[in-house]
Amino acid sequence: MMAIAALAFVGCGDDDDNNATNPSSGKPESVAYIITADFSTDLLSVADLTAYYINEKGSVASEAITTTTWTKTVTQKLPCKIGCKIAVALKKANIENTKTYTILCAPDLNATVLDKNGKKLKTKRSSLSIKSSKLAGSKLEDYFSRNKHEVALQCTTNGDFDTTTIDWGI
Repeated sequence: MMAIAALAFVGCGDDDDNNATNPSSGKPESVAYIITADFSTDLLSVADLTAYYINEKGSVASEAITTTTWTKTVTQKLPCKIGCKIAVALKKANIENTKTYTILCAPDLNATVLDKNGKKLKTKRSSLSIKSSKLAGSKLEDYFSRNKHEVALQCTTNGDFDTTTIDWGI
């Protein structure tokens, strides 16, 4: 039986940017977000990782993570939901119970609300760093069953962010 856990992330914090050469319409139209996540080679050796995120059409999409760095950029019209979830399925045949593994997931998300001209109206950023943990192989299943992280936001028509839930379909 494979253990499934989730690690997820999304943006917070405000920063306004004004540009006189591209005057703002003042009305939020879309949100662009970039997700970047770093993973330890040990994590990749003992688990299959899948990133679930909301794509440009507002639907849940997924990608297998096979490298130590994963990046995704998405732009959606407002209002919309944004977020990401990392599903971890342990590969039990690859796990040695007495071996110590370094488990790392360090995600970062930047979200920018844009007007119809692409002018930045509001920027949100968040980093969720699950510190590097050293765990015996026998402890991995318990660790991932207890450590589930997911962030999902609703971006309103006026460009504000509220917490929400997303049905990832998994």
